[in-house]
Amino acid sequence: MILRLRWPEVERALLFGPLSPVSLRLQGPDRLNEAATRTLAGAQAFGAIRGPEFTPEELRLRSFTGSREAVVA
Repeated sequence: MILRLRWPEVERALLFGPLSPVSLRLQGPDRLNEAATRTLAGAQAFGAIRGPEFTPEELRLRSFTGSREAVVA
């Protein structure tokens, strides 16, 4: 999965946090070097991400994103 390979530190924020304009600047011609940090900070400020670990519910939903990893919940 692209999220896990390119931005593992913000995968949870991208999947379960609010969509923010800066998250659209992770790659491409208008890429911002600080986009990953700002995306994570925005998800934390919104209250969607409270820690680095996926919750059991998030792990179940994450399994629908095409991950080849086994999900145990």
